[in-house]
Amino acid sequence: MEGNHLFQLGSWTSVLIGQRFLPAGLHALADRADPAYAAKQVRDVVREVEEAASKLPQHDEFIARYCAAPEE
Repeated sequence: MEGNHLFQLGSWTSVLIGQRFLPAGLHALADRADPAYAAKQVRDVVREVEEAASKLPQHDEFIARYCAAPEE
């Protein structure tokens, strides 16, 4: 945990919106963002997450391997 804070800076938006503290508007820099570039970045993250997830074991395999009850 960086700086001994409960949440990282980026998490505060989610926390506050979850508490119904809604933003009054967008940050001024948001208007300068290139939507095509932002969409590509999101697609890249999705691809990386899907690739990483495909390497993980299925839930039942994970439980059998790491969480199985000891045999009696």
